Amino acid sequence: ARELALKLTAKWMKRHSIYSKPAWLPEIIALRFINIFTHGRFFLAESDLVWRSKFFVAMRNQTRMLARTMAKAPAGIPRLRASAALALAGLCLSDRSSADLGLKRLAQDIEAQILPDGGHVSRSPEAMVEAFHLLSMVQQALDAANRETQTALRGALDRMAPMVRFFRFGDGGLAIFNG
Repeated sequence: ARELALKLTAKWMKRHSIYSKPAWLPEIIALRFINIFTHGRFFLAESDLVWRSKFFVAMRNQTRMLARTMAKAPAGIPRLRASAALALAGLCLSDRSSADLGLKRLAQDIEAQILPDGGHVSRSPEAMVEAFHLLSMVQQALDAANRETQTALRGALDRMAPMVRFFRFGDGGLAIFNG
């Protein structure tokens, strides 16, 4: 599985190393980053140094593009995902300016999308759980980087946790409505 992941990633990098739509749209870059930061250790651990170097150059280029285009992501969860992905990219790739910009935009998106009761502005439990997951990933990255937790982020997580529990059924499944 690791070899297959490396081959697929190498093919993608070869095919999309230069800007092209839809692969370089902010919402697509954000999804790609979230998946890479979630599963990257699995396939990067055994890769050779030259390939890894090419991979991180590609990540840097995509980070720059995401920083320039994230405001064009569709409103709602895609924009929150783009902000979180930029913050994660900055934190994971030791790029302080990207991390700071991502965290600043994330705070704005939290204010616009996370309601005082902890729900998502769409009132969709699925959107709320995804937002909670994204914010938790950023919080974990901040902790790992020994960076100060942002008030907006911590407050949103504190408000959202009880709401996530509220929308779970006894079997652990999520209530499905408004999405």
